[in-house]
Amino acid sequence: MTDRPRVVDLRDPAPGRGPKIAVVTAAFPTLTQTAVLGELRALHRAGRLAGIFPTRPGDTQMHHPAVAELLPYVRLLPDGGVHEQAEALAARVTALRAAGGRVDGVHGWYAHEPAAVAERAGDLLRLPFSFGVHAADARRVTPFELGRRAERAAGVVACNPRAVELLRATSANVTELPHGVDLERFRPRPGATTGALDDAGRAPDGTTGRPLHVLAVGRLLERKGFGVLVDALSRVRHAWRLRIVGDGPVRAALEDAARRAPGGSRIEFAGAVPHDALPTHYGWADLVVVPSVVDANGDRDGLPNTVLEAMACGVAVLGTDVGAIGGVLRASGGGLVVPPGDPRPLATLVESLARNAPVRRALAAQGRVHAVESYGLDRCANRFVAHLEALHGHRIPSSVR
Repeated sequence: MTDRPRVVDLRDPAPGRGPKIAVVTAAFPTLTQTAVLGELRALHRAGRLAGIFPTRPGDTQMHHPAVAELLPYVRLLPDGGVHEQAEALAARVTALRAAGGRVDGVHGWYAHEPAAVAERAGDLLRLPFSFGVHAADARRVTPFELGRRAERAAGVVACNPRAVELLRATSANVTELPHGVDLERFRPRPGATTGALDDAGRAPDGTTGRPLHVLAVGRLLERKGFGVLVDALSRVRHAWRLRIVGDGPVRAALEDAARRAPGGSRIEFAGAVPHDALPTHYGWADLVVVPSVVDANGDRDGLPNTVLEAMACGVAVLGTDVGAIGGVLRASGGGLVVPPGDPRPLATLVESLARNAPVRRALAAQGRVHAVESYGLDRCANRFVAHLEALHGHRIPSSVR
């Protein structure tokens, strides 16, 4: 992505029909930003998007399919600190207004730099600002600063219960709005079968089965816990295969651990894949494992997209009790939960699920039902749009908040 993509005319052809919102993101676009893309696209289609202002350049190669629709709105902010980027954003909004455009509020999609830029730009422009809280972004801000910013904001969008909890002690206007999943793209594979072997190498019906297909999806970061998964599977007696989809800074260490682990030859590193290829990988899987941990810096996942995508695809999920993962799996009935960071209970449950295809099928079916009822992308994205419309529908100067 460059600073000068094909652009759209951001001037408002129909004044008075609802607020226009400038959205500040971190690096944009990136391959893993499925949640932000759904919400930005909903803002665009509702006529509420005044522009997308990334604080850093995004990927230039592999993109989510929805990116093409949004690139015309992207105006990359120049390098610099929060104040420099906020001043640049304010200058661009001022120029837009001078040309007949309209911006009624500023939303920072993350709680760290994007929210800080949105707050400062809102002050400069005398516009309300709002921001979102997800997972690791909240821990890049001190609790005091997060609370102070939340109380000044017109509103805070928390995408999971853990994010809500972080702001419970403040007087901020916090609303929980989960991200959604594309139920058409992520759906059960027609004719899907499950494979599991007993101790004698037979499937539950007595015929020769195949290894249990275990899938893990996500950036290769310490907090994803994939090293714990490799350790756990080395303890599993049943035949299995593991496919890890994603790339990141700990890949070399994971590959080294796989080479040294018993059964390591059964571990496949698929690397980063286009978003539209992910359903094929879920269709391959008998079990999706989300082994998230709290890393050395205290970072942890909130609710990884993988959980919702797996449930939408009708695949049983085994996850750790980190962030909102455990709560969603328990509430949905779509998966089982183990403590984080310990390969032994993880291995025990993989072994048990490998033996019991009917349990996996029951978990998978319930997960799909819950995804349809609670996490449809259109429903979740439209709630997000309606909430920002309510927050930014009336201009409230920052000096009186």
